[in-house]
Amino acid sequence: MEAAMAHLELDELHTDIDAIRRSARRGAHAQRIRLMLAAAGLAGLGILSIAGALLTSAF
Repeated sequence: MEAAMAHLELDELHTDIDAIRRSARRGAHAQRIRLMLAAAGLAGLGILSIAGALLTSAF
């Protein structure tokens, strides 16, 4: 009975690591975009609430 040996090809391993890094980078960019959109939404709501308060006090 032969002992099973792991066959690792360094070229494939290198491309897999690159693909994982690209995927992680893409995920980080998507998370940053979501955070910026949430911040922009909150800022927009703040501006609308201030505008609403000014309009109600003017009339």
